Amino acid sequence: MPSYVNKIKNQYRLFYIRMSDVVSLIRRHVRWDTRSKTDVYPLVEDQEVRDELLDEAVRRIETDVDYVAGIETTGFVFGSFLAARLSTGFLPVRRRKKWPYGDSDLLSSSCNDYSGSDKTFAVREDAMASGTVLLVDDWIETGAQCECAKNLIRRLGGTVQEVFVLVDEVGDDDLVTSLAVLE
Repeated sequence: MPSYVNKIKNQYRLFYIRMSDVVSLIRRHVRWDTRSKTDVYPLVEDQEVRDELLDEAVRRIETDVDYVAGIETTGFVFGSFLAARLSTGFLPVRRRKKWPYGDSDLLSSSCNDYSGSDKTFAVREDAMASGTVLLVDDWIETGAQCECAKNLIRRLGGTVQEVFVLVDEVGDDDLVTSLAVLE
């Protein structure tokens, strides 16, 4: 099991749902630095698969939430679908440079990603007054982005109740896509 999963397991309740029936829909791409990157968008292009995935995610959510927060960019897609399914508000956690607002309108937090690069995420300071939040991202490499987003949500007055991620584990040239919900 990758070290980041062990790190997350030590902090949260972690469980997986094997998504072997959707693995064939995921296209694998190789980035310029030879690290693999997985295209999860076929999971939302196919309505039947998307609905099955969302239904399973909703079944796994154990608490009522007021908002769904999605980390840029895949978290926006899955988070928006989940927010609609749960009839809640959606809170985008974007890279600081992508917002059309000045620093006075935003709360920002920085982290180092899996490659050691600095990333700064931000939310609008008036995005929510308080509430419980389901945080959504595509996968966890180090957990730094989730921690950064959780920090921003706390600063807004919210409480992250659960975290929903698609986890991409590659081993022995087999792609196993799982759904993980972290408490």
